[in-house]
Amino acid sequence: MAIELGFSHLEKGWLLAAPSVGAILTQLVGGQICSLLGARSTVLLSVIGMAACCALLPAACTHSTLLGAAVLCINGVFYGPMFPTNSVLLSRWCVPSERGWASSQGELAISLASLSAPLVITALEPRLGWRACFRAVGCMAVSFAALWRALAASTPEQCWFIRDDELELLTGSPTSPSTHTALHRRAENNGQPLAKASPLSVRRVLLHPAVLALFLVHGVYNLGTLTINSWMPTYYNEALGLAPTVAKLHLIIPHLTSLVTKLLVPYLAAALGAHGVSMLSSRQLMCAAGFIGTSCALLLLPMLLGALPAATTACFCVALSFTGLHAEGFRANYLDVTRAHVGLVSSVGNAISSLAAMAAPLIVSNLVTHYGSWQPVWLAVSASSLVATIAFAQLATVTPVEETVATPKKRE
Repeated sequence: MAIELGFSHLEKGWLLAAPSVGAILTQLVGGQICSLLGARSTVLLSVIGMAACCALLPAACTHSTLLGAAVLCINGVFYGPMFPTNSVLLSRWCVPSERGWASSQGELAISLASLSAPLVITALEPRLGWRACFRAVGCMAVSFAALWRALAASTPEQCWFIRDDELELLTGSPTSPSTHTALHRRAENNGQPLAKASPLSVRRVLLHPAVLALFLVHGVYNLGTLTINSWMPTYYNEALGLAPTVAKLHLIIPHLTSLVTKLLVPYLAAALGAHGVSMLSSRQLMCAAGFIGTSCALLLLPMLLGALPAATTACFCVALSFTGLHAEGFRANYLDVTRAHVGLVSSVGNAISSLAAMAAPLIVSNLVTHYGSWQPVWLAVSASSLVATIAFAQLATVTPVEETVATPKKRE
């Protein structure tokens, strides 16, 4: 599409940023939308809306870049409530000790999509054209929406095929948590009885240092990950002279290695726990390793411009593989940090991270245009990653902030 329509770097940047602009509009109220419509209906509406935008995008971009950006912005509006709704669903459907694993499966799904999309699209595009490929993806989204409508439920109580023992495990009695869940939460508190949660205002929750650190880390993660995913084809084309059709395998392999990492991350977290590493330390270790590993790989890229393309691909493999560790790091921490405001914290966090997602294409396009080099891009990603690593190491908590306020000396 970019080649046929002749998009410049700046036009690509605006098109890539447009979905994040739209997402910001609905992410801030994503938790409220979920509460109003229910998690099941919110996801259903989002998927159908994104499918429609995907089908309309070819005609919009052909007409003008501005109209294409508008459609992508609307696509972002529909996408906005997805992350907070997903967090609400996981908090309802998973006991605390399984939330990291569940978060990893979500990351795994992202990798599967990122892996399959280049493979499917590059196979179909020569036969059908890029316009038909967009419409085909829209049709696949509609098929998923039909499956979701048939099987999904907002709460365990609303699920038509859940077993009684599963329902009891997840919900317990109507007035108190289940014994199993209480034991898990007590285990996360180093065996100590849980402090009584104090009712906190929305302002105090959102301004809690642990929550602010979580927002920062999520934004930096989006900045780095979306820079890699969105600009990798352009990097191969401009820095290495490989067109997307030629670089197809190079674009797929990094996502495949990321997929493998995300498959292994839950077992790595379980191994850390088995060796006595606390949940908080595990979250912090995963976050630090994820950022440091990705940064080191990206900083090597300028040194490999004269080498074989396989060397660059190896660096991207390492970079994306380490991003998989965040599923058991900050992403799982969204489900730890609050008990009463999961939807709210997820909504605001994803909105703030979308600012980074919106800024990333614009930052990259301007840096490359101004300096004529990709090195400043990798330096910017690495510097921000270092700041995020330090913030999360110092401020993160796995105790809900309601209890942290009640017992300020206990961070775990």
